[in-house]
Amino acid sequence: MVSLESAHRFEATIHLKRIWGDRCQVVYVDASPTVRSSRAAETEMGLQARDATKRQRGADRIADVADHVVNNAGPLSALKLAVNRLVSIVDLPRAAPQARGLLTHTAWLGLAANHFVDGHVALVLATGSTGTAGWRNGWSDLDLLVVRDCLPLDWLRRAVRALPPPGGPKVAVSAFSTADLDALRVPPRVVQALRRASHGIGVLYQRPDYLIPAPLMQHADHTSRGELGLILMTTRRLLADTDTDVRALHKHLVLLAKILLRADGCDVNDAEDVIAAFRDRHPAANCHPPALGDLTGRPKEPALITALVEATDHLLSYLDQLDHTIRTRT
Repeated sequence: MVSLESAHRFEATIHLKRIWGDRCQVVYVDASPTVRSSRAAETEMGLQARDATKRQRGADRIADVADHVVNNAGPLSALKLAVNRLVSIVDLPRAAPQARGLLTHTAWLGLAANHFVDGHVALVLATGSTGTAGWRNGWSDLDLLVVRDCLPLDWLRRAVRALPPPGGPKVAVSAFSTADLDALRVPPRVVQALRRASHGIGVLYQRPDYLIPAPLMQHADHTSRGELGLILMTTRRLLADTDTDVRALHKHLVLLAKILLRADGCDVNDAEDVIAAFRDRHPAANCHPPALGDLTGRPKEPALITALVEATDHLLSYLDQLDHTIRTRT
C-alpha cells in the first residue's frame, strides 16, 4: 500500500484515478472551518490563505470524486477507527456460501441457532472444532459465534442465559456486531472462523441479505501477529503455575505455532496438523509436545505434563530469538 498525503490538486487526483483505476482509493477527510480553526497551530489569517490556495487547485472538488469521505469533526480516536475500517474493508471479499453439514452435536447446534435467530441476527457460526470431526469429548468446548446488528445489554443477558444447555460439554458464546465484522474488529480466532465460514464450514444461520466477510490469508496473519503479546503473556502465566492446566497450555502452544505458520504463509487448523507443520518448518525450535490423543486420554500423567511444559518452553525460547536478524549500525 502506498499513501500519498495532501493530494489536493483536483486534476492530478483525477489523473491518478485514471491511471491506477480501482487500485487508487481517494479518501477525503472533511471538517468544518470552525473545527479546523480550533485545531490549527497557525493563525486564522494563515489558515484562510492556505485554504484559498487549495481551493484554487480544486481541493474542495475532490470530495465529489472521492471513494471515501471521512467526517473528521470528532475526536482523534474516531479518525483512527475510521481509517482502520477503511484499511480493513478495501480488499475484504464477501461470500454467500452453501452451508456444509455438521458432523457432531447436530441436534443441539440446530436448537441453539434457532434460539438466537431474530430479525437483527445476521450470522450464527459453530467455531473451532465445534460440529466437526475434530471435536473431542472431555476436551473440546461447544463454541458459538453470534453476529447481530446491535447488542444491547438486555439481549446479551437474556439470550445467552436462556440458551438450552447441551448436557455435558461447556458452551462458550461470543457476540459481535455487524459493524465489528465489517471493520474486522475481531480476534484471530474469529478471523479464522470467518475464513472457514466463507466456504460454508460452521454456518448454522446466515441472514439472506447478509454477505459473510471473507478475510484473506494476509488478514489472518496480520491479526494473529497483533495478538502475539497477549498470548505470550498468558502462556508464561500458565507455565509459572506448578499445577499445570494441560488443556489451556496445549491450546496456547498451538496458538503460538499457528501465528508463526501464518506468518510463513502456511494455513492449517487441526491441532495435530499445526504441530506437525511447525516441526517441519521450524526444526530449530525443538518443540515436541505429546500427541493430543495421549493428553486427552491421560491428562494427569506426570511424564506427559513434563513433556508438554518443556515443548512450550522450547517454543518460547525459540520465538524470543526469531526476530534477531537485524543488524543496526551504532
